[in-house]
Amino acid sequence: MENIQEVLYLGILIFTVTSYGQEDCECPAVVYLQFGDKGTIPCRCDHFSLVSWYSSKENYDDGSFPFIRYDNSETKGTGKVSGQFDLEPDGTLIINNVSMINHEMEYFSVFLRDTEGQTVSNSVKVEVIVSPDPLYPVLNGHMNHQYLYLDMKREGTLYCSMKGVHPKVNLSITVIDQGQQGGVDLQRGDTMYSSNEDHSYDVKVTYNYTTDLSVQMSILQCNVTGELGQHFSEVTTAEISFPPGEKAFLVIDGGINPEHIYLEKNRTGEIVCSIRTSDPDTKLIWKVVDPFSEDKILFENCFLRALPRGGTFIVSLKCSYVVEDEDVDRVTVQCLVTDSTDEQYQNATKVELLFPKKAQSPPAPTSLTPVIDGCDGKHDICTLKVQSEGELTCRVENSHQLVELRWNIFDGHQWQVSSGKMEVARDVISTFQYEVKKSQAILIAECYTVVGDRIPEASSKVVLVTEADGDSDNKSGHGVRVGLIVFSFIVLFVISWLIGFMLWCSNRKMFKSCLVEVFKLSDSITQPAS
Repeated sequence: MENIQEVLYLGILIFTVTSYGQEDCECPAVVYLQFGDKGTIPCRCDHFSLVSWYSSKENYDDGSFPFIRYDNSETKGTGKVSGQFDLEPDGTLIINNVSMINHEMEYFSVFLRDTEGQTVSNSVKVEVIVSPDPLYPVLNGHMNHQYLYLDMKREGTLYCSMKGVHPKVNLSITVIDQGQQGGVDLQRGDTMYSSNEDHSYDVKVTYNYTTDLSVQMSILQCNVTGELGQHFSEVTTAEISFPPGEKAFLVIDGGINPEHIYLEKNRTGEIVCSIRTSDPDTKLIWKVVDPFSEDKILFENCFLRALPRGGTFIVSLKCSYVVEDEDVDRVTVQCLVTDSTDEQYQNATKVELLFPKKAQSPPAPTSLTPVIDGCDGKHDICTLKVQSEGELTCRVENSHQLVELRWNIFDGHQWQVSSGKMEVARDVISTFQYEVKKSQAILIAECYTVVGDRIPEASSKVVLVTEADGDSDNKSGHGVRVGLIVFSFIVLFVISWLIGFMLWCSNRKMFKSCLVEVFKLSDSITQPAS
């Protein structure tokens, strides 16, 4: 049914008398829409019953369906279903999220009048506005400055540029204040465009300039001109001083600003402050503005020199600096023009040094060494006095890994794996029920960790000694020691008697008969009495 309605609707538009005028209609020829914003194409006509929008006039001519239409107070079409487009009751087309790839084209609208049965058609070209980065024009490479102070020669080259802009813009450098002296001549050079992968452009315009000898300063500005100027209203202004002008500005790492400069620096490096002056003995110093920050940055190995330049001198101070504290992300300093006593400051520029933020240190590694009832594995083996049966607890604290705790039990004969537990938690705990039997010579319990397929060298061992068995072992051990002492005395006595008897027999030359007597004596001792 829906398809039949589409065909009938299309037939009405095709076979209706068509007028390509704009009587009683308000449709701009070109509409500029900001990238990423919600945009509208304000094309509306009086007294219409149907309105349809096509992505081009060719689509209308070849009988394609409109991507969106307004019919009987209802908005229909693929554009409506996809959520990219919408229509207002007056026929205005709405683009919900403007992009260059999908929405920069020449749209074609068709309005069907209520009374006359005529269609009024209009073409509207959409240009997508993409702001440059940085937002302001860049003059002679100085970024993120809306107002510059430049020290330049009396003749040379100026260039102004924008990066990542769309559509193609026309940049221009103009003199806005010649002052009383006048005499700055600008000659426009080439404008270069280069395309980027995101369909934006990099634009750069070059000017050659010359000045009269009487000119000491001039104010220039760079901005977008032409029809697109209202959509790119940002302007960069430069106050330029020419030698041997007396008005001098401090130059910090190539940037000039009489009040405040922001510089992104590393924590160790070099920084240069310079000034053009007629006095070669001019002295420059660095000073920390914030008294609480004096110990946060250290200036060292400073080198001051003056170089002649066109009847004047460029005095520069080059220093190395160190910021050791990684928690410090900015320090405010000043470069000052001073006299020989360092007490009278003639000129100063504040500099905000911005350092990289402290990198997030990785979390402290989790100790995988388990703890068994207080034994942490730092010793070879702990000894625990326990009851003959009970429970052991093994734990790994503050774990952020998948940890498995396993138990090994040695009963005096061999090691045996008893149990295991795997868990992810800050504290992983595993318990083991033990029993020390009297027949066991020893019982050793070991708890160790397993992470994945690895078995790290992280374990704890304990020797279980029962309190009762420990006392009996002490008593039996004492009895054994006493018995051994008595037995030793008896053995020594028998050996001594035998040695003495054999010596007596040998003296009497009756050794053989004595031995017979000894054996008879031993037999009489071993034979039971009859």
